[in-house]
Amino acid sequence: MVRFGLLWLAINFIPISDIVPIPSAQMAERYLYLPAIGLWLIAADQAFALYEWFAFKRMMIAAGAAIMVCLALITIDRNGVWRDNITFYGHMVKMNPDSALAHFSLGLANWERNDIPRAQSEWKRTAEIDPRYFNVLAFLGQSYVRSNSFEQAEYYYTRSRGIS
Repeated sequence: MVRFGLLWLAINFIPISDIVPIPSAQMAERYLYLPAIGLWLIAADQAFALYEWFAFKRMMIAAGAAIMVCLALITIDRNGVWRDNITFYGHMVKMNPDSALAHFSLGLANWERNDIPRAQSEWKRTAEIDPRYFNVLAFLGQSYVRSNSFEQAEYYYTRSRGIS
């Protein structure tokens, strides 16, 4: 079972190991769900072996149940981060305040909710971090067109042409 678990882990981890870069986040928890099955198989196999060897089986079952309850509570807490795009990308910004990807994505989520001032704020932060990031200056220009601030829109469009 340990060999199968390691094989499963390796086969599913190699594509996400950044040998060939994935054009989004270099490593994200969503990439680890499938490889983690291998780790759980190994853990289950080793827990069963320990159970067979251990004299106090009831105590071990209670400890295993306590661990499972703790893991379930952590999972329930983590699910709150995935509630919607604003919550998810807001958490990304909180965890990685210097990430252009996080700020840009939070800007897009705000744009989709028609919250133009917040989108502009996030995109300005993205431009501070990396003005070449995914044509963020053009997104800023578009946001100012949408809010009828044509001078600001022209400023960002002009800047975006100078960077490309």
